[in-house]
Amino acid sequence: MNYSTVLSKKSFPPQKQNQAINLLVYGCEIQKITSGNKFEKLFIYMSHEVSYHLIYIINQYTNYIDLRKIRFITDDIRDTKKFTDDKSVLLQIFVSEECWYLKFANQTLKELWWQGLQYFYTKVKEDLKEKLQIHLMAWEMFVKFDEDRDGSLNKEEQQGFLNWIKLIYPNKSFIENKCIQSSIQNKLEFMQFEEIVRLLYKQSILIKLNKLYLNSQNLLIEADFEKFIRTAQRQKDTDYFFAFPMTADKFNDFLFSQQNSIFEMGHSDDMTKPLSHYYINSSHNTYLTKDQLAGDSSVGQYVIALLNGCRCFELDCWDSISDRNPVVYHGYTLTSKILFEDVILALDKFGFIFSSYPIILSLELHCSIDQQEVLGQIMRAQFKDELYVYEQNLDVLPSVDKLKRRFLIKSSGILEESYSLHKNNQEIHKTMQGKKVIKTQKTLELIQVDQDPEPGLVREIAQKQRINNKTLKNLNYENKQKQFIRHDAICDFKMIGDQIDLVIPVSMNVKHHPQFLSCISLFNSPFEINKKRSIWNISSLSEDKVDKIFKEKKVKEVQQHLNNYLVRIYPSGMRVDSSNFDPIPSFILGAQIIALNFQTKDEPMLINRARFSQNLGIGYVLKPKYLIEGLDSVTNFESPDYPTKLVTLEIISCQLFLLHTKNVINPQVVVKLKGNKVDDYGQELQTNVIYNNGLNPEFDQNYSKTTFEVKDVDQAIFIFKVFNKSDDNKQTIIGQYALPFKNMREGYRAIPLKDENLVVMEYCYIFAQVTIQ
Repeated sequence: MNYSTVLSKKSFPPQKQNQAINLLVYGCEIQKITSGNKFEKLFIYMSHEVSYHLIYIINQYTNYIDLRKIRFITDDIRDTKKFTDDKSVLLQIFVSEECWYLKFANQTLKELWWQGLQYFYTKVKEDLKEKLQIHLMAWEMFVKFDEDRDGSLNKEEQQGFLNWIKLIYPNKSFIENKCIQSSIQNKLEFMQFEEIVRLLYKQSILIKLNKLYLNSQNLLIEADFEKFIRTAQRQKDTDYFFAFPMTADKFNDFLFSQQNSIFEMGHSDDMTKPLSHYYINSSHNTYLTKDQLAGDSSVGQYVIALLNGCRCFELDCWDSISDRNPVVYHGYTLTSKILFEDVILALDKFGFIFSSYPIILSLELHCSIDQQEVLGQIMRAQFKDELYVYEQNLDVLPSVDKLKRRFLIKSSGILEESYSLHKNNQEIHKTMQGKKVIKTQKTLELIQVDQDPEPGLVREIAQKQRINNKTLKNLNYENKQKQFIRHDAICDFKMIGDQIDLVIPVSMNVKHHPQFLSCISLFNSPFEINKKRSIWNISSLSEDKVDKIFKEKKVKEVQQHLNNYLVRIYPSGMRVDSSNFDPIPSFILGAQIIALNFQTKDEPMLINRARFSQNLGIGYVLKPKYLIEGLDSVTNFESPDYPTKLVTLEIISCQLFLLHTKNVINPQVVVKLKGNKVDDYGQELQTNVIYNNGLNPEFDQNYSKTTFEVKDVDQAIFIFKVFNKSDDNKQTIIGQYALPFKNMREGYRAIPLKDENLVVMEYCYIFAQVTIQ
């Protein structure tokens, strides 16, 4: 589990620490704000004897939050439209893939509770380092069945444990006898219970490895551990910080841990290449929590996307009916609305906490001229110098490194209009250099002319406002019922803080307000491969167009085009359920921005997460060398002479911890290879089904071992899934994982499982042996 460090950045008075700890331990009543701005009362307290859980009780129903699943916490609430309450009593907590809003009785209680939570959050990282997984697993089981919380399991509680065991373990009678033998006066203490759990999780592979590497005292000395790492794991780096000699328990714990994960982080990419040379982790309809017909919209979704490495966000911008505050929502649907300003404030506040690399805002513009001005004012006022203004006379896009901590705005707009606007602004800046501006800022009003004004009247107004004739000529006033013209007599610029902006006429026939236009750096443009265009033009294609490119065999020329120019791929409009399309064909094309619905946790999102786990998870991944250098050709990979990597994979066993299951567990592991069509042709491994074992299933080698052939090593992604097979041959997912081939490690490896919401499942792994030739 990767721990966020964000929680430790809030400072609290140390003299109140004991009071804060007691508040967490003894508990208090808090209100949780749910969808529709409804309130649920919950009593919440900290359990910290072995594991660290926030236990909460709602309507006599008890559940818990593993403290390790809390990713981010803030009291800087940005959902203005959602909350009209006093925000000083609110906390926003991001737990796994969810956003919780908590309301406290007063600000003092909130601060005290937060301080206590931060104390335990810091403590859990240190304490759990020293504890064995099997000890933690046994404790969580014990706590679940110790209903009266007296520190032991009575006869009825033991029966509850055995009823659960019946679903997930083939030999219930053996465990029942162990419970009877270990009980004293019908009570089972934790120490004896832990020994039973150890028996449940025994695996023959662990016995085999222990025999190979442990000495006669059942200890692993440092020299033998290094031998294991170099030979069995085929790993050069042996820098593990363990105390030696290592016990068998500690060695087994290491084998089923993140330290021994199949995933290797690998090197950092070169970040000095042009922006067009990178895949960019991108979200579609970022604001939605569910589907695009009636789902809730939330500013919190932007923070969740940030936590998941997203660097390109979508905002569908619409006029507010009640005031001049533009809103974000999915137009002409029942989705709720959030304020554009709240989204911008949240991205400005949190955008560069998790990654310093640039953020792209994809604005789908439905706003009137009047409210476009507000959009521009908000972005300029909030982003200030972090708002990137495109540079003219560049032949290639700037590097990602150069764009660090900058916001790039993508939207509709006319690049030529923007050139003219920027040129005039530069001239004003040049004129103003060294001059002291002594002008009070005025509110610039709009006067409405109901009929088409006479040319003489337009010129008269323009002269009063000092608008030059060239600008005037470019505006078309014919056949318009209403004209809006700037009414101000200061001069042709105004001050916004330290920013100087042009004041020019705004008419109904001008599609983009200058204030908005001046913020755009990436301009929407039709997708035309052979036509000369600016590097600042960006095209958008639906997933259907990608399929068409492959069918028409235009892959090569599109790949070459996308070496210099940007494209955004988005889901088909038919996906009203917010499902996702397979991103791999778009990766193969070299598309940079592949916008997926982050709120939908399906296989395409699993693949996307795998792709952007590369390069330290910063949200940018350098495209394969053959795409950048224009060397790709499908026939290259199909050539018999093209080198092939052979990946031999044996699925040995699983370690599962399904504490809340109510079904019989019959696990089967399925592995498939996704990628370029030369690799993605149905290569798959299916183990045999192990019936009634949801703890430590071990698979038959005759069915659990195969060799995959990989040619396009840059696009290949392995997907692992553990299914629960029912008697009628139906299946449901128990856990899943995906990783790029280039990040796969050899040897005996643990494959950490994620649940159906792509949240890491504690203590759950596939154990496999990997060989790459």
